[in-house]
Amino acid sequence: MKKIKKFKVNIRKIEVIRNLKTILNLKELTQELEATIEKEIERSYSYIYPESIFDTFQTSFLKEKFGLEFDPKQNIVAGSLFIITIGEKIEDEIYAAKNKGENILSQIIHCIGLESCNSGINFVNRIIKEEADKEDCEITNIEKIYNKNIELVKKIISNLSG
Repeated sequence: MKKIKKFKVNIRKIEVIRNLKTILNLKELTQELEATIEKEIERSYSYIYPESIFDTFQTSFLKEKFGLEFDPKQNIVAGSLFIITIGEKIEDEIYAAKNKGENILSQIIHCIGLESCNSGINFVNRIIKEEADKEDCEITNIEKIYNKNIELVKKIISNLSG
């Protein structure tokens, strides 16, 4: 198992805005709202603490231990599992904004969290790809399982974290 702590995430303002528009059902942003987003992105580096654990296993182990299935046509010999967290402090920031009645700010912070998670996924995926390239292996698409089966996710977390 590999652990990475305190890596830098790249919070893309355009993605935060896209998520915010979707959540708040907005067509356009005011300059004031965009400035608030920029300010909060800068501030977010003080409360976002990305960490990840990951490992690669043979498909037989993944099937036996976790019940994961692989398409036999794809000739997959191994699979990597990883978990990303951005820490707990972001939740405190969201609740603090809500408690002050700053609901839009709480949604901005939430969207920054979403983008931070995506950035962390991309970072770890690049590391896994580099390792696969060294072993002349190809990478297939990422399949997110966090919302498919919570019991499976708990089992993976338990096994990856020891």
